[in-house]
Amino acid sequence: MIDKILNVTQSYDVLYPSERTWIPWQNVLVYAVGKGAQALIDTGALLAGVANHDAASFLFGQANFSFEGVTYYDSRMENNCWMVTEKARRTVMPLKNAPMLEKETFVIFDEARSRGSDMKLLPDAAAVLTLGPKLTKDKLMQGAGRMRQLGCDQTLWIASFDEIAQSILQASDCNCLSKLSAIDVLKWVLDNTQAEAVRGLVEWARNGIHFRETQLDKGAELISENWLLATLYQEALSVDKIARVIEAMACRGFKGSNDELVTAICRSGHKPAEEKIWTYTNIMRAQSVDDLCGIVEVVDMRSYIHQWVSPKELTNLDWSSARIFGTENFFSTITGREKLDSMTEFLRVIDVMLVFHNGHVLLVSEFEADHILELLWSSRKSSTACNFRFLNLSFACEGIDRVGAQTKFRCVRQALGSRLDQSLALLSTVACHLYNGETMLAKHQLATVETETRKLLGPLGQRESNLRNFVTSRGNTHKWTRSFLHELCYRMDLEDCEA
Repeated sequence: MIDKILNVTQSYDVLYPSERTWIPWQNVLVYAVGKGAQALIDTGALLAGVANHDAASFLFGQANFSFEGVTYYDSRMENNCWMVTEKARRTVMPLKNAPMLEKETFVIFDEARSRGSDMKLLPDAAAVLTLGPKLTKDKLMQGAGRMRQLGCDQTLWIASFDEIAQSILQASDCNCLSKLSAIDVLKWVLDNTQAEAVRGLVEWARNGIHFRETQLDKGAELISENWLLATLYQEALSVDKIARVIEAMACRGFKGSNDELVTAICRSGHKPAEEKIWTYTNIMRAQSVDDLCGIVEVVDMRSYIHQWVSPKELTNLDWSSARIFGTENFFSTITGREKLDSMTEFLRVIDVMLVFHNGHVLLVSEFEADHILELLWSSRKSSTACNFRFLNLSFACEGIDRVGAQTKFRCVRQALGSRLDQSLALLSTVACHLYNGETMLAKHQLATVETETRKLLGPLGQRESNLRNFVTSRGNTHKWTRSFLHELCYRMDLEDCEA
């Protein structure tokens, strides 16, 4: 049948509004009459919503309509059979009682009758075959099969509206709608068939699993049904206020990551730690984190992870090259941590980075960041008022995604401090992003990010399992599967095995 369609199809055309009418279904009939076709096989349901007897009446109004009548299926209760309307007298009667044969008329095969219906058409008849969304091979073959002598002298015209044509164009190798042919249509149909088969496979597997379960447990044969009106009749899309839509999306996307986490912490009896106040103005004179000795306690990231974070293998990440440190207030999030073996579930999320000129990166708490930001704003007219850059981690990641490997500090939105013309510390930014349990830093600069991430992950063994566990502990399980970090860990583990 596919070979026959390829050989007998005269062309594929896109239906646009004509000079006669702007109504889509009428354009379909005008096209069919203009091509001299004897039948319309509406597999694409382009006449949906239009009664067949109304379509017949419209055909009689066309000056170039040359048939003696129109044969169509009338689904109205008083008829519910194939009917013929004569052109001359406009009389309507069942086909079985009509004085003329269907081959003397124009035949409309609506979508429901585009399979299974048998009409004897002229040996050299031509038909218009329509296309609709997600049309599959079975439906197309059935529609073409209404032409019983296809492959002899009967021929086809294939037509659709513009949106279907655009879909076919995307699936083809053509760059212009006018170059589309029957082979492009068939490729598109087969793609739809494959996609539909995949969707059906899930349901088939579900039925198979249920059958197997009932073989072992007869009590599992009955399946609970949901007869709520909302489930049965509610539309997939509904109109609502934007604020409610955003709230619902936030609840779906972040359920369990904030409110439930806070509730669990409160129930566990842990209280937030009170931050220690220090002289924040001293940081304006510091050349590196070493100069903060005696001002505020500073801990390097590697030491903290070794003592408080699980899995312990994360200590093997290249933290020494990242040169990341944090204040005591940043790392101390709850009271009584001395009684715990791990602080993984109480880790703070990195928001602000202070990058010194020597490459040291200092992480501070939100409270500390507010005070330091106030000092920077008060001295913003002096470019040498401090020896570090004040960055928001999210803006730093956005800058990398926008600029790439040549990202400067000045490319980061809202960056403050001195020497903003220097290059951003990419490795440190990647390490901070990973510490937050995030799996995708920059979707437009994957090569740049991969280079730095490989440096960070290089010394780590069993990367996929270790980082999956860490990402899960940070509440980002939903971000792991098939993410950039997941795939990179998998590839690096395979490379280790091959080596």
